[in-house]
Amino acid sequence: MILQALSCTEGTTRLAPFTILDGEPDPDVPGAAATDKVPAAAMTLVRKHRPQCEFDGSPTRSLVLFLSGETTVTDGGGHSVKFGPGDVLYRDAMISGAYTERYRGEVYQIILHCPDFVPDSVGAQSAVRCDDALDKVGPPVMCRLGNDGDGDDADSVLTAFTWPGPLVHDEPDLAEWIPVDVARFVTHQAITVDPEIDTMAEPKPTTIGWHRTGSRCLFVMLSGSARTYPSRGRSVLRERGDVLLAEDTTGKGHFNMFQGDGIGLVIYLADGALADPQPRR
Repeated sequence: MILQALSCTEGTTRLAPFTILDGEPDPDVPGAAATDKVPAAAMTLVRKHRPQCEFDGSPTRSLVLFLSGETTVTDGGGHSVKFGPGDVLYRDAMISGAYTERYRGEVYQIILHCPDFVPDSVGAQSAVRCDDALDKVGPPVMCRLGNDGDGDDADSVLTAFTWPGPLVHDEPDLAEWIPVDVARFVTHQAITVDPEIDTMAEPKPTTIGWHRTGSRCLFVMLSGSARTYPSRGRSVLRERGDVLLAEDTTGKGHFNMFQGDGIGLVIYLADGALADPQPRR
């Protein structure tokens, strides 16, 4: 996983690593600990299909989450960094110089507008992403975790969904973005379970760690992987760059089996936001 901040010094854009800080356990994500809180206002999903884009400044202070493909960002000093699934670019709103993004194939990005967020320890060493992540091309895996009914006895189910509305190459006007409440980087660790669970084909609602989603959110996997088990139906393996829309705030809940240590970004949606995702046919 690569974390890079793009800022401006004396009119020239510069790329530098940044870090995120460890925090307290997150009650909404069992097995995970919250790290940096990201005050956020809106988000959008874009599909980059042209060879490259040249920018003269950044329209908003934002985090760019790379979901698939390969993007090479070159700053004003000629320094380049390759970004793949799960990598993150912070763009400072004060950027006034030029920079370039070059794309290999179709590239999908979530852009999170966060006007009050400033990353910690810019210039510190960031983690290194394995090059095999760059082999992931095309649309990211997007799954919705919802319920098949109402009440505490409703089963949770996983279905694929498509993003509402057309995906464009250029960032839309901010008024068209999806409103969000806040976002959090979270760290998760491989879950060690007892022998009885280890031998189970699938966890059941009585398994330790079985839970409901606290608030409607998007969980973007940045590193590591997790298999999500609903109370009914198929499970889904989520890897770097994959997106889970979690909506099972009632019902029987679900279980995540984290496979390896990793980091995710949880984006908590505003009331009514992304309320009607379209099932993938």
